[in-house]
Amino acid sequence: MTTAILPTQHTDLISSLAFSSHGTRLATSSLDHTVRVASLSPQTGLFDAHQSEFKAHDAPVLRVVWASPEFGPILASGGTDGVVKVWAEEDAPRFGPTAGNGTGARGGGAGGAGGKKWTQKVALTDARGTIRDLEFSPAEFGLKLAAISSDSHLRVWECLDPVALADWSLICDIDLALLSSAPSSSSAQPLNSGTVPAGITPIKGFDAASPSKAGQMGTSYSSSGSVGSVENRRNGTVESEGGWALAWCKEAWWGERIAVCAGGSGIIRLFHLPDHAPWTNFLNLLPSRPSPSFSSTPPTSSLSWAPSSGRSYQLLASGARDGRARVWKVFPSQLDGDGQEEWTGEMDAELEVDSAALVVLALLGPQAASAHGYIREWTVGGLTALAQKQPLNQTAFRSVSNNTGFVGSDYITTRSVTCGSSDTPFNSTLPPGGLIFSDSDQSASKTMGANGGDSIQLVIAGTPGVGWPHDNGHIQTYLGLCGAVVSDCQNFDASTPLWFKIQSELEGVKTTLVPAYNATLDGNPYNITLPSEIVTGSYMLRFELIVFDQTSNTEGFQTEIYPFCGQIFIRGAASTNNFATIKFPEAYKDVFLSPSTVPGPGVLALPNSTSTSSSSSGTATSGHKSSKVSAGLIAGPVVGGVVVLLGIVIASWCFLRRRRTRPAIVGGGETTPMSFHRPLSGTTAFSTPPISPSSSDVDAGWQPMEVEPLKPARVHPPVLHLMEDV
Repeated sequence: MTTAILPTQHTDLISSLAFSSHGTRLATSSLDHTVRVASLSPQTGLFDAHQSEFKAHDAPVLRVVWASPEFGPILASGGTDGVVKVWAEEDAPRFGPTAGNGTGARGGGAGGAGGKKWTQKVALTDARGTIRDLEFSPAEFGLKLAAISSDSHLRVWECLDPVALADWSLICDIDLALLSSAPSSSSAQPLNSGTVPAGITPIKGFDAASPSKAGQMGTSYSSSGSVGSVENRRNGTVESEGGWALAWCKEAWWGERIAVCAGGSGIIRLFHLPDHAPWTNFLNLLPSRPSPSFSSTPPTSSLSWAPSSGRSYQLLASGARDGRARVWKVFPSQLDGDGQEEWTGEMDAELEVDSAALVVLALLGPQAASAHGYIREWTVGGLTALAQKQPLNQTAFRSVSNNTGFVGSDYITTRSVTCGSSDTPFNSTLPPGGLIFSDSDQSASKTMGANGGDSIQLVIAGTPGVGWPHDNGHIQTYLGLCGAVVSDCQNFDASTPLWFKIQSELEGVKTTLVPAYNATLDGNPYNITLPSEIVTGSYMLRFELIVFDQTSNTEGFQTEIYPFCGQIFIRGAASTNNFATIKFPEAYKDVFLSPSTVPGPGVLALPNSTSTSSSSSGTATSGHKSSKVSAGLIAGPVVGGVVVLLGIVIASWCFLRRRRTRPAIVGGGETTPMSFHRPLSGTTAFSTPPISPSSSDVDAGWQPMEVEPLKPARVHPPVLHLMEDV
């Protein structure tokens, strides 16, 4: 470990600091009303490059936080003026002021790194007390910002325009002081009448410094009644004795969940904040015994929710004013007798830190660790849509495991190997289970549209700043036909189709995927070309990563299989699919997974063909054992020449036949005439094709929906150029 002193040039106490997701930038806030941002110098290894400073508030700034890098360089700040401000780093003008909206930035050239400036985008003035803590939600839920203030209100705002950043909506406002010590729901939240509940002692906060709130005083409440008399709570002394903190759950699989504490009570409240539905306080955590130095449970002053990192439970750390840090285990939902979710929690450890009044906790693990990897987004012909870790009714990709993500080679014949499953045990050799993503009830409700011959780019996300975490393995892609209609994959059992391989790369993880890491995307892009000579229809696209030598002894030294399944409608140019096919999960039953060969048939191989590959290109592969492969290679040059000649004859016959007959869509055992002829330019989001077209439909061609191309922006919003379910 190396240490260094960073001279920040703040003129008063530093109140908070925050590293960016990649760890290359450091933001600090201070009681001198300013925020400073420094970048890591690759030459010195210190945060001494491109330093910038701007006046953030007209009062002491207590918190500064970064948004997810998916939305670009964005900061939020909050202070004793009760205002939350959102800032974006933009190109500085060559002439004139270096910062907008009446704020000044200086240092690092034009206000920041490489001619950049920090511009205020919005000021949120809903709070009636000091802003004590701030945090942006995980990117999977959009650009949302939560704040806890000394009025003991938890507020959550959502940005309605992540590009302009000027339009924000207050979507949640919970008065924690009016909640009982037991878990509750939004139906138990009374209207704010100004009446203090019985047994609650009001706690006065800082005098409001904001001109727009002159004369107002933030108020919070303590159910402990142990903080002292109201007469002694002036000029901010009480806020120094209370505790306010929040932390978002890093695992998006369980939905929008947040831990909050407020005031003089040591209760840690866990909330579920679903979109367009009432909130629920589903679990409260409280130490089983009070600290010897406090007559009641001391206020909780800091929270840190760790990423799951493969655990079957969540870890939450809390720091209290008694100088103790506590680590809690939070066990995800089980259904009770009424079919309602029931979370449980227990204190796992209690650590004596020191006698300090405030314990500040570092994150338990990476800033935003991911379950090994998932498909964040995919692009077809320049049109981009978010993929996994999205609600199934908003995506064309099926879900990803909420744990480690891989299926071990000991369970290569289980149903989980087709598209994955929700429960992939960590640090054990138990079989995967839970939700099986190949099942029809796990289908996504959208379908991506594409033309045969289009290039698809998948962005595989993993560890922030690193991307896909493993450095070896094979990459393969399969297609399986669901049917002729756009929606045929949207309620479909993905273990039923016959799959054929369209791409294969031996050791592709090492040679292609890992070197392709893109810091802007914070992921590893990988390109796949769709075949043009296939039948038009709805397909399951199965992307597969096979990783070697990454598991431990307790995991049985298994090979890791990572399957990802999306739904795509492809307009092809063939009347039949004449390829070697396999079935999942039976496909790899008798296959020995090896770093030197890839399993399965060859890429677009003809039926009953056998081929092998040991090169990094991996364009032809075999899943048979070496003895079977050798048998397929015994045929000499004479037999090979006959096969080539026969292939030319068959191809010529097929070509002449296609010129005399109209192409057809094959699906569900039927042959349906195609209702379009015209080639489409680029990639288009298709509407549902007519099942029984009239002659006019055939003559006019199938007209696709008009689609706007994706506009360049700093963010990658869910541009859902997808087909709706029908």
